[in-house]
Amino acid sequence: MTVYRIWIWMKSSEYSGHENGGIMERLAREALQRHADKIGRNSCVIVEVNEHAGWWLHYTVNPDTLNPADKLVIVGTANDAGQLSAEANRWGERCRGAANGGVLESVRRDELAA
Repeated sequence: MTVYRIWIWMKSSEYSGHENGGIMERLAREALQRHADKIGRNSCVIVEVNEHAGWWLHYTVNPDTLNPADKLVIVGTANDAGQLSAEANRWGERCRGAANGGVLESVRRDELAA
């Protein structure tokens, strides 16, 4: 198993509550779709989406479908008291224990052209 990582830092004007709370997942989904060739039974891609205030979530694809168009699974959170499902914990541990495939992308949205 190989794990690849993508890091995204939201704009200073973006908050996790934007888009009815869906902006973080949308950014993760778009990144996963750009790297769909790295998603498979023997590899996973974890996307860390960071809000400027320190909040972050780790997203990956649903391990049953491996389709980034499906609802994503949260496998990590800045909330140290956050409760993830047993399935998310299992999939997250499998990904975190995998060989490092490197960073596919690192995006700071404040630096993108308007």
